[in-house]
Amino acid sequence: MTYFANQVHHYTGKRRHGVAGLFTLIFLLLAAFPVDGQETPPVIGAENITRLKPVERITFADLPAEAGRVESGWFAVSVDGRQYALLNRDNGIVLWDSAQGGYVTTSMKACGDQPGAFVDGSFDRDGRYFVAVYLSGAASYVAFHPVDESQSAGRVVCDLPASPLRVWPGDSGQAWLEFFPNDSLLVPSVGLLTPGAAWDAALIPSGPENDAESFFRVGRIEPPLAVTATREGVVKRWNLETGEVTAEAHLNALPGIGQVNRGGDEAGRYFAWVDGPGMALHLLDFETGANRGITPLNGKSVPFLWLTSGADIVIGVNVDSELGVTAWNTATGQVYDLGLYRSCSRPPDLVRLSQNGTTLVIGCDTGLDIWRVGENQ
Repeated sequence: MTYFANQVHHYTGKRRHGVAGLFTLIFLLLAAFPVDGQETPPVIGAENITRLKPVERITFADLPAEAGRVESGWFAVSVDGRQYALLNRDNGIVLWDSAQGGYVTTSMKACGDQPGAFVDGSFDRDGRYFVAVYLSGAASYVAFHPVDESQSAGRVVCDLPASPLRVWPGDSGQAWLEFFPNDSLLVPSVGLLTPGAAWDAALIPSGPENDAESFFRVGRIEPPLAVTATREGVVKRWNLETGEVTAEAHLNALPGIGQVNRGGDEAGRYFAWVDGPGMALHLLDFETGANRGITPLNGKSVPFLWLTSGADIVIGVNVDSELGVTAWNTATGQVYDLGLYRSCSRPPDLVRLSQNGTTLVIGCDTGLDIWRVGENQ
């Protein structure tokens, strides 16, 4: 397996050197092809779900000393699933780039002598920066950490107008932020940070956080989308950047967990969800309002749930507290047991699907498991 054959390079970020002639030729041949044998991994879907498997691992204990001590399975993943950001105990951002051979750098930026407490972070759309927001006492700031310091310079914007809750990328050099107000007279808001040394953006009220009808907001929906539910079972899909409801539908039960589909032309159209008691898995089409059951769960918990870009596969991790990856075909209800993820001393801290739909990443206290569609076995 070429993925596993290259793990040592992924872990250390170092190249091995040998006899000049032969190894130079081998290096040139390998350089002509991506380490995983394909330029763009397949998008995960019903036609290839049985080939989804772990292809790379980042083990925290194997990181170089300059990375600091990483114990949390929190991470961010780039749009293409090739870059990762970790968080060490000193609130330093540990950057990993498969295209650069693995570990890149540990970046620490602050408004003052010490970095603040990390709140949230996200890669920009081009994978040039990791944008992070921090709390530092009563103040807060946003920092742009370059993935390749030789190509880009970092910057810090201090004195944000409120406490940041989330950050996600805008266009080049921009970042959207959702805020919780420091002043009780203000409301939760959203603003767009443009390139510059100071905050100069006007704030708009956060749609989901200021909706009097909504009972709760569904967790782990990636911005700029958000989903809320009323007590009567009306689910609303929001655009955080405009504060507007873009679709709504009525469900016969409240979702305990849910996720919209990512990537593709119909991103956000479909909503996979499990009712609170965990009795069944469902799929809602926001465009038509139609909701249908996929399969009974009989009370099983699904702590992490993702929906593929084509909305044809739902992926669950640690289902019913079992160490493994499960998938369901949304058309047939067929269940796939895809195998175990890495050994952890506790349940995963975070699971994410890359925006392009090719890479499933599982993070726990020992490291990251990176799953993609492999060759036929």
